[in-house]
Amino acid sequence: MADYHCISENQFKPVVKRTATAIRRLQKLLEFEQIVCTGISGQSIAWPVGYVTGIPVAVVRRKGERGHHGYTVENFRRNKPYIILDDFISSGTTVRYMVRTINKEKAAETNLCVGVFCYDPTWSRQVTIDKTKLFVYDASSKKKIVETTM
Repeated sequence: MADYHCISENQFKPVVKRTATAIRRLQKLLEFEQIVCTGISGQSIAWPVGYVTGIPVAVVRRKGERGHHGYTVENFRRNKPYIILDDFISSGTTVRYMVRTINKEKAAETNLCVGVFCYDPTWSRQVTIDKTKLFVYDASSKKKIVETTM
């Protein structure tokens, strides 16, 4: 079941700070050069995290949605590895749409998406997905738990 997160004013700065720290650590492991997001929940955190970390942010607009420039994918650096940043994954449809859209519109290689990071405003659990495994990090013990193989 999807768990939608609403970030309160008091949570915003800590969520940005913790997410930026996690993204910096992941960048060393997964070697990505940009953050990709979609929707309000992704962009609300991705832009400040990109600013704090210095990592460029690209946006994939949702199906049928166009910005005033008319592009579906904005600010994407072609053939540079990326990580997707969002608040949750329910069915994986949005993630698949984002990867397919980037591949189609930017003629990018399929393997450029190195993972997905799901932030949690309550910061009780952090979820990271790489190409093969779903990892859940318990924030209190800071231990990595492998939940499943994808």
